[in-house]
Amino acid sequence: MSEEVYGSITGFIPNIVFVIALCLVFLLAMLKGYAYTTFEDVSVSVFASVAVPFGFSLFIKIRDMFDNQQYGIYLIFYSLICALATDTGAQLTGMAIGKHKMSPNISPKKTVEGAVGGLVFSMLLNSVALTIYNKTAIVPIESNMATVLLALCIPVSFMGMMGDLSASVLKRNFGVKDFGKIFPGHGGVMDRMDSTLFTLPCTYAIILVTKNIF
Repeated sequence: MSEEVYGSITGFIPNIVFVIALCLVFLLAMLKGYAYTTFEDVSVSVFASVAVPFGFSLFIKIRDMFDNQQYGIYLIFYSLICALATDTGAQLTGMAIGKHKMSPNISPKKTVEGAVGGLVFSMLLNSVALTIYNKTAIVPIESNMATVLLALCIPVSFMGMMGDLSASVLKRNFGVKDFGKIFPGHGGVMDRMDSTLFTLPCTYAIILVTKNIF
């Protein structure tokens, strides 16, 4: 099946149809194996099968939203910087001056000072990335949009921080330290990308809202 034919088929069917079909399949599986399959098992499976793939699919959606693909790729890096720079900045700042625990019951090592440092580091790194992009890109980002992106990197980075905490809650609920072991010393893919699954949708929402304004 060619890419065009496959795209026309998947594009013809609304995404919600796939979600509904997936939920029905898992619920029917629960009926068949009711003796050992709980609703919690089904809920986790549905969440992992819908939310996680959707989050990662935004890499492609954001890249292809504009005629200028360079801009889409920059926005992907914008989202990644909001996630990874916040995490790195928070860790370094927390190690240096962290005193007040931000969420001791969920992640004892995270501090308020570290959180603030992470947000500042994210804004600084995004400013550098934006400057480099405007100096090297074929079509630079207009000043109005650049201002919006820099202003919103704080709330986007904050949501990335909440994604990290949400992942910590999930791991505590299931009594595990890491989601996987693919990266020695760092856990699995989800341990590295949990924040990104929050920053990518936020970035995508920003694009949808501002695309027709600027």
